[in-house]
Amino acid sequence: MMERFDAALIEENLPSGVPVLLAFSGGGDSRAALSVLAGHCARVGRPLGAAHLDHAIRPASVEDAAFCAAVCAELGVTFHTRRVDVPAMAEGGLGLEEAARNARYAFFAELMAEQGYGAVITAHQADDNLETMLMRLVRGSGLRGLCGIPPMRPLGSGLLLRPFLRVSRAEMEEYLNRHGLAYLTDETNTDRTYLRNRLRAEVIPVLSACNPTMLCRAADTAEALRADAAYLEQAAEQLYETLPTPNCAPADWLRSQPDAMRRRLYLLLYRGGGGSGMPEQTHFRALDRLLEGERQPASLSLPGAVTARLERGELAFFPGGECPLPHADWQMPARKGRVEVPELGALLCLGEGEEMGEFVNNLARGANIYRLFINRCLNFDKIIGWPHWRLRRAGDRILLGGHHRSVKKLLSAAGIPVTLRGRLPILCDEEGIVFLPGVGLRDGLGDGSVTLAVIFPQDADEQCKHERK
Repeated sequence: MMERFDAALIEENLPSGVPVLLAFSGGGDSRAALSVLAGHCARVGRPLGAAHLDHAIRPASVEDAAFCAAVCAELGVTFHTRRVDVPAMAEGGLGLEEAARNARYAFFAELMAEQGYGAVITAHQADDNLETMLMRLVRGSGLRGLCGIPPMRPLGSGLLLRPFLRVSRAEMEEYLNRHGLAYLTDETNTDRTYLRNRLRAEVIPVLSACNPTMLCRAADTAEALRADAAYLEQAAEQLYETLPTPNCAPADWLRSQPDAMRRRLYLLLYRGGGGSGMPEQTHFRALDRLLEGERQPASLSLPGAVTARLERGELAFFPGGECPLPHADWQMPARKGRVEVPELGALLCLGEGEEMGEFVNNLARGANIYRLFINRCLNFDKIIGWPHWRLRRAGDRILLGGHHRSVKKLLSAAGIPVTLRGRLPILCDEEGIVFLPGVGLRDGLGDGSVTLAVIFPQDADEQCKHERK
């Protein structure tokens, strides 16, 4: 482990004597990292602090913070802690994991500014890196997403450093055992509802059996991809700087660019138009179709309330134009047949027989679909009371595999974009949720012949037709 710890990442990027801050959860990885960093910083004369954020998620979080404080006191490491109600933050529409991450990094940035720390160090290791690469591959990603976890990036007034990215989880555990170091265990790490945990338990062991050096090879691949991505992004920025305005480019000029360059230019123009979200590959393909269209003006709504508009030979990006979310109390009866729902930008299909099956099959083969969710085996006769569509509500759960599972966690694990979750219609009856798009049917309802489909067309005219009305 000590051989793989990248001490040079710290010493070559920070002046001598500048203090560093470890993100310290008390778990095995961060406990091993604290021990290694305490020894390293003592040798080079660099002050070390540790920051622990109590997310108020786990019942034992107060005891966890006390454990972390005691460990730091024993090592003579300055300890910082704060308690934040992350579940309350998540009620604003963020997923629990995203809200927790935002709270942590805001806390770290504040400490850096107030206490003079030059960098925050995290204990991300080689297994985390491979898991991240696989998660992005599963959900769909471009080159930047497949680059894994970067070893260094800006954060607040300083840097975020990850010097343990070539250390494996097994090496961390061996270090802890050898030195008899106690650490905390998070029971959610074994919950396979989360995609990361499923990959960790089911996929990575298979890959490692195929190649025992898989973690090292993945780290090498990520390093090579980061170099390629950095080169392409720099080239795109140089082209972008030649434009007279930050949010507009000639359509013919964009059409002449190679695909790899044009899509990076789309992202820069999107940022120049006020976009702060993260467009997906489907959005870039839709922009290509918009650029190729003969009808002008034409527009496309993008994440983060940004509109791309093609008019008079130019493609411009500007704030506004995103379809507003429907009211949270929206609901409608679930009737058999095809029903357009303009306020959601969706098409709902419910029925049985060859005609409905062929209709859905044709949709699935089409190229103009942003998201398509299908289930072909609903037993409609087992629905209890009034069947209806509605939107997700706080605390929603669905019975799956004998357990009532959190809808929020299931949608996150299924990779449903956050921007889509607020307008995702859910089929319900008087007993609760019947069908959760992207996840499945409630236990006991999957032995029928009724086809369900929830379709979100990619075309802007379909997504935003209610705006024109």
